[in-house]
Amino acid sequence: MIRFPVALLGTAMALAASGVEAQSPADVSAGDWARAQLGQYLRPGLTWSLFQQAMRDRFREIDRDGDGISPKDYARNLQAAEAQRRAQIIQQQLARDLDNDGAVSRDELVAFFHRQADQPLRSASGSIEPTAEQRKVVLDKLVADALKDDLDHDGTISFEEMRRAAAVQVEGRRGPDDGGPRVPPSLDADGDGVISAAEWDAALQSAFRSADGDGDGQLSKDEVERAAQAIATARDAVLRAESARRRAAEGRKRAAACRVPVAPAGARLVVVGAYEGAALSTASIGGDDREVTVSRLVIEPGPEPLHLVLSSYDANVWLVTGAVERVAQVFASSQQAGAEKRPRVGVVGVPPERVRFAAEAACLPYFYQPQSREWTTALTTIEALFGRAPDAAVGAYSIATMGVPSGRPDAQAALPGAVALPAGGPARATWAEMLRFNPAGLVSVAPEQVAAPLPVKRYGVLPQEAGLAQLIEEGALKAVGVGRRSTFEADNRPVVAATASGLLILRRVRLPAGLNGAHSVRFVLGRGVPMPEGSPGHSCIVSEETGEPVAAGARC
Repeated sequence: MIRFPVALLGTAMALAASGVEAQSPADVSAGDWARAQLGQYLRPGLTWSLFQQAMRDRFREIDRDGDGISPKDYARNLQAAEAQRRAQIIQQQLARDLDNDGAVSRDELVAFFHRQADQPLRSASGSIEPTAEQRKVVLDKLVADALKDDLDHDGTISFEEMRRAAAVQVEGRRGPDDGGPRVPPSLDADGDGVISAAEWDAALQSAFRSADGDGDGQLSKDEVERAAQAIATARDAVLRAESARRRAAEGRKRAAACRVPVAPAGARLVVVGAYEGAALSTASIGGDDREVTVSRLVIEPGPEPLHLVLSSYDANVWLVTGAVERVAQVFASSQQAGAEKRPRVGVVGVPPERVRFAAEAACLPYFYQPQSREWTTALTTIEALFGRAPDAAVGAYSIATMGVPSGRPDAQAALPGAVALPAGGPARATWAEMLRFNPAGLVSVAPEQVAAPLPVKRYGVLPQEAGLAQLIEEGALKAVGVGRRSTFEADNRPVVAATASGLLILRRVRLPAGLNGAHSVRFVLGRGVPMPEGSPGHSCIVSEETGEPVAAGARC
């Protein structure tokens, strides 16, 4: 019996549990699929009977119940394959059951792994005999790793624990599909949902006859050469369809893991991307250890409901105003993670029941620059997650106020809740620095109005330069030395002030979040003052008493 390669036919497993379509997209014709199979073993002398016999064997492998190929066959084949994997895992465990009682004790594991722990150790100079202590370390690790399957921690792995551990391992390795292409539904000529042996043969025989120019039932060298181009074209079509199927399956799996909501019927899918907001928030999301920015979206009037997808790199609060009644649903995320990897992101202005958040920060990529690689990757990911391409995509590096869905910015509009900054006082230069990084200013955000996946509260100490200014005004910090000059607007007039080259810490404080990169400063820890709480980031803390760094960052 001749066995031919089946790389383009693939295996016959499927994601039965999720109910996903277990076949290639319908736009793969039966003819292209059949020609691609023929191309796997195209050679002079090939006869229809040999081709039919080999492919009938493959048909029987897929058709598990003998009544034709249907999605339930893929499901059964997946179950059979996973059953075999579970059996192999359990068999590996039972190989350590030295007394054949159906369980594996710690003593049996020690005896089983003893020889492995006694193996010579490899080094750059060759193999060396392990010391008694080294043997014990290796043996203890091998036994401890094996005993991870001892779920009740009684020192013995029961057969039930083996079975459960095997099930968990197999489930954990399950991908978005079985890793192989499917038989396309276009072979189902009568549309009854089942591909019969006759329908299978008809597609394959048609492909063979198209190559067998003289109709003698056997391919000659010339016929093989003439058929090569058509077969190559067909193979490309099948591979493209298979790639699309895999992407769709991966998207469905990722969407389920990320808890992506179903788009409301009739709603336009509008995605908005940013690196950060143009303002700084007075409220933290998921703790005071990370700065949070603010952006405003003004929903423009229109007849269609909108499904908004909001993504940013920084933790961000999205203030949604305007024709909010158009917003059917919001799905939001950021790249900054808090507890349990949940994204630090919040939405104000949309009823909480219409707001959903990604299960993890990494679920939704950020983007802001059209035509960039990040933009293309993000939109491809969003299309896979939602099962459709966005109707509109807009973005900017830093968003203050933006019209949606047009994406038109409004740099002149003041954000709701903008805090009036002091025009004078000891921190005026630091407030100027804050505005340099956050041109839309500081925005008062009421925690109780924020829908978020993590706790929202007012900062004890504001982040970055706003926090430094706050501590200066409270008398906890004092500017020392003179650096460059900064300008900011107060009451519609410019204020010019000299920045400090250092900040003297006068009492116990908590450092502001986000003192990294250009936000880092040089602190001087006053005599007798305890080390501040919080992270200095890239900032440097120097002892006034010794002149030596006590927390060395990039600024030291």
